[in-house]
Parts: sequence; structure tokens; C-alpha cells
Amino acid sequence: MEILKRLREKLSRGNEPQWEVIAVDGSGFSVGARHVQWSWVESIAAFKRDLVTYDDVYFQLEGSGEPVLVCEEQPGFAAWESELCQRFPGVAGWQNHVIQPAFAENFTVLYRRTVLGLMPTLSRAMVVLMLAVAAGCASLTDGPDRPLTAPELVGTYEFGRAGFAETVELHADGSYTRTLLGHLGQDSASFDGTWRVEGNRILFTPGAGLPSSSAPEPSEAFFYRHKPAFAPQRLIKFGRVDDWFVYVPQASR
Repeated sequence: MEILKRLREKLSRGNEPQWEVIAVDGSGFSVGARHVQWSWVESIAAFKRDLVTYDDVYFQLEGSGEPVLVCEEQPGFAAWESELCQRFPGVAGWQNHVIQPAFAENFTVLYRRTVLGLMPTLSRAMVVLMLAVAAGCASLTDGPDRPLTAPELVGTYEFGRAGFAETVELHADGSYTRTLLGHLGQDSASFDGTWRVEGNRILFTPGAGLPSSSAPEPSEAFFYRHKPAFAPQRLIKFGRVDDWFVYVPQASR
């Protein structure tokens, strides 16, 4: 990681992001002008955002209202991370889940407040049910229960929130354009490649000379809110899909 950080500093010299300072106090912490109480936190996840030449670790904290995103590069992160691990012991050791392999998202839920401490394991069926309830739809499949065809999937999709966001354009000629949207002073970055449909899966191949991490992960396609959508198979397998980690048609959230 140290080598990657030095490379990033070299590449971004003269265009350093203006990170907001994290300040810890007795009841919680502040990120810029926003103050968050520890008691507000209902879930904590960590992941990496791949920027091809380097990656950054982000923590996503959720409660009522808008989630909070904290990056390892923000001033005050070390003190904040230490306090976070003391307040939520299950977060300690997050590096073992997130750092390796390099340039992989490694999205990991580290803490989730539960009733009576029960943490049910979500099956794929439960994920579909959760998505349907979130959408307020009567149909659990949100449309025909069948694989989508390539022509049906052509279009522009958006994914994520609170800084961890991107768009993917699936073109009719079998090519795609993936754009990682800039956040906290970072520039957006776009990558291309090809895509194909195999059953209910969408498989992506990066363009010539691009690393495999520049392509979206293998995904499962389905109807969501009666429109074509897809989500990384890895997240579906481990029950980590929610409304914000589904690729949906742009401007349909």
C-alpha cells in the first residue's frame, strides 16, 4: 500500500483533493460541517474504490437519513478509525477483509445493529424479497421471471451513493463504457470494454491494455421495479445487496 500511495502522490501532484477534516469528540465525530453521533450508527461497511493506478479505502456508515462516507485519506482518519474500533469492536481487523486482493472492491459489512443481536443470513430469495419490499412492489420478481436478453439490457445504468458511484453504458454493439464518478475533489475516470449475456449473467471483458479491475464484476441480470437491472453476483451470494448496490437505469432511483 505504501508504494501505491507514493505513486498516487506523484500522479496527482498539483491536483490534490480537498479532503474534509474528521474530528472526534465525546459523543461522535464531525466530517466537515456534519456531526454524527455514535448512537446514530446502525451499520458500518468498508470497501475499496479502484482508481486503476491506486485504490482508496472507504467506510460507509448508515443510520436514519443520508449515509456518511469516510476515506482513509481524510485528515484525522487515524484517530477516527481508532475510536471507531473501540466503540464497535467488531470493526477491528477490517484490514483482513478489505485490503487484499488489491484493486478489488471487497465490500464488507463490519457491523449491523440487530434486534436481540440476531443476524440472519440472507439467502438469494431473501435479497429479492428485500428489494421488492424496498420498491413497494407486489411482485417479488418485479417483472417477468426469466433471463433478460442483450437488447433489453442496452442502456445506461447507475450504481451506488454517497461518493461511491458510477455509471455503466451497455451499447448495442456489445461494448460498454464504465465511468467512476469523482468525489471529494477526485476526477472522474472512464474505461471501456465488451459485454455479453450468458443465461442470467452479464460478463464483462476490459478493453485492450486495461486491468481486469477496470471492468464491472460478473453480474446477475433481473427485472427491478419492472425495468432491467443487474447486481454483482458476489454481493448477491453473500447477501450484501441493497437498493443502492443495484445497477438501475439512470435517473430511475
